[in-house]
Amino acid sequence: MQIHGRAVLILGGSGLVGMAVARQLLAHEPDVLVLSALLREDAESAVREITGDPRRRPGTSVVAEWGDIFVAEELKQRPRGELIADPVARGLLLDDMFGELTDEVVRRSALGALLLRHKPGIIIDCVNTATAIAYQNIFDSALQLRADAMADGSVSAEQVEKHLATLYLPQLIRHVQISLEAMKRVRTECYIKIGTAGTGGMGLNIPFTHSEERPSRMLLA
Repeated sequence: MQIHGRAVLILGGSGLVGMAVARQLLAHEPDVLVLSALLREDAESAVREITGDPRRRPGTSVVAEWGDIFVAEELKQRPRGELIADPVARGLLLDDMFGELTDEVVRRSALGALLLRHKPGIIIDCVNTATAIAYQNIFDSALQLRADAMADGSVSAEQVEKHLATLYLPQLIRHVQISLEAMKRVRTECYIKIGTAGTGGMGLNIPFTHSEERPSRMLLA
C-alpha cells in the first residue's frame, strides 16, 4: 500500500492508539494526515503535537476534525443525551437509523461528510465503537416502557422514540452502511479497524479490565 502522497484519515486520532499510529505514519510522508476526535480541543491538541514532531516532513499537512461521527453532521457537536431529549434532533436520529440508506442520509451524516470532504485513500479507525454506541441503558428503558404500558395501557410517542434511540444494532448497522457507501464514493483503498471485542476482551475478562465483580448487562452490551 502506497502511503506517500496520499490522504490518510485516523478516526479516534487524538487517543493513545491514534497518536501512536499518526507518529508512525509520518515517516511514510502522507500528503494529508487527518486526525478526527470527538472534542475540538482534543483534535486540535493532537494536530499541534503531530505537527511539531521532528519526523514530520514539510510536505505533510496535519488537519483536525471533530464531532460525533455516529450522528448527522448538524448534530455532531451536541451531547447524545441532549439529542435524545430534543424532539427534532431525536426525530432526525431515528430517521437516519431506521430509514432507507439514501444519498441524503450518507451526505448529511458526520462520517459521510468527513469522508466526502477529505477523500482519504487510507482510513485507520481507532474509535471505541462500543463506547460510542452501546453505553445507553436499553434494559432500564425497556423495563420502564413495559411498566408504563401495563399501568394504563398507553405509552407516549416520546417514550417510544427515546427507547428506539437506545437500540444498538440499528445504529451499528447504519454506521457500517454509511462507512462502506462513503468509502466507495471516495475510492478509499484501505480500511483498518483497531479494537478489542469478544468473550475475552469484553466478556470473561471484564472483572479484571473494568473492575466489576461480575459483568453487567449494560457493559456486556
